[in-house]
Amino acid sequence: MSKNKKFKDVVLVYDKENRANLNNIGYEDSRFECKCTDLEDLDCDRHIQVFYSGIGNKFKTRVVSEIKNFDSDILYCYPLEHFGCMSKAFSFHNEKFSLIKNLPADIRRKLKYMNNFVLFIVNLFECTIDRSDFKMLHRHLKEENIDPEKVICGMYSNRHINLWYKTFCKNEKIKEKIKFAFCDYPLIRKSSEMLKNNFYADSDMDFLTVKRKKKILCYNRRITKPHRMLFLLSVERDKLFDDNLISFNFKFDEERDQLYSKDSEFEPYGEWDQKLLIDKKEYHDIFKKLLKREKNIIDHENFDEINGYGYEYPEVYKNTYVSLVSESPFFDPYGYITEKSFKPFCHFHPFVIMGSCGTVKKLKELGFKTFSDFWDESYDLEKNHNIRFEKVYNIFLQLNSMSLDELHNMYVKMIPILKHNYNLMLDYGKSEENFWVEYKRKINEQFSLSK
Repeated sequence: MSKNKKFKDVVLVYDKENRANLNNIGYEDSRFECKCTDLEDLDCDRHIQVFYSGIGNKFKTRVVSEIKNFDSDILYCYPLEHFGCMSKAFSFHNEKFSLIKNLPADIRRKLKYMNNFVLFIVNLFECTIDRSDFKMLHRHLKEENIDPEKVICGMYSNRHINLWYKTFCKNEKIKEKIKFAFCDYPLIRKSSEMLKNNFYADSDMDFLTVKRKKKILCYNRRITKPHRMLFLLSVERDKLFDDNLISFNFKFDEERDQLYSKDSEFEPYGEWDQKLLIDKKEYHDIFKKLLKREKNIIDHENFDEINGYGYEYPEVYKNTYVSLVSESPFFDPYGYITEKSFKPFCHFHPFVIMGSCGTVKKLKELGFKTFSDFWDESYDLEKNHNIRFEKVYNIFLQLNSMSLDELHNMYVKMIPILKHNYNLMLDYGKSEENFWVEYKRKINEQFSLSK
């Protein structure tokens, strides 16, 4: 690529129309029953580690075999839309099914000989990246003779990645580097979805001052995440399920194998300080009681069918005063925000976030107002995971110590903040088109600065 060349457009190229590239890379998830009917075109969750994320709906797209003349003023991006953590995309099954190692021969040639043809590794959903993933990616690129500078990773804002990658390149003496294009995709996806659903008419806000029957709302879909299990154990220990709406389902198929893999002795307690929170003996006693509950359903019975987007139940928010948001990361070295942290804004809910360090800080940077006047938000900047959890849970206990009348009076005082956050979400939703224009500019800019 010529230095400082600015492309007039960014185009995504696919092997087939409306289908993920590398549709079958041999990934096999034994938790799911195979539903494939055509062995030549495997296309079910059990066999793919890629999926059509929908990002192609926001860009111009072409089928690569139908392009007769490639325009030198256009940046052509070949998307690899992997699902889940980055390590699965590169090293599942002893690397046999790495995305990089399964590129078609034609794509390899274009990457080698075309200056304006690049790999676009996409994950705008939840994606964990560890330090070791950088080493794996670079090794695979080297083995396949692909220039790292022809690779861009497109994902939502992961606060740890830039520092980790900079350190990795310095330690490994790497000069040819991959590129990153970050964005706050969960925010724009959730805000545009909120704008479309329009659950609350401007003229019908009387519900804000109506008294509610429950105190705290807390969703827990993947219960085998250590912080969620610790929270459920603590609630069971303190006998606080009845006054709150707290979801869980131990019969959830996607988690069942992990949960029951040790004869009902699932043990995530190694992640947390046993003396500070719940020790091993107490854990087992409480866990047995929790298992007997089997599930606590708030709004939807089948957890296998739902996901974080597209499923909203305003009534559960109208029936509670505060959301305790159970984010995806907590006892982890990385930090990112998913759609979970934006849901309370859509339903006039104050929130406490059980997530990674700096989550509330990030929300403030985006313009949202928080609730330090009502409880101690210092938990957000606590780097020690155990202490941060304890601080979050103490707020949960504080709120549960209040009567419904006290919670109601507090909530009424919060209404100006809640309206600000709600309206800001609407504004973000209305600016979705600008969001994608800006994201394309970021991608273009990364390669405009290339050699």
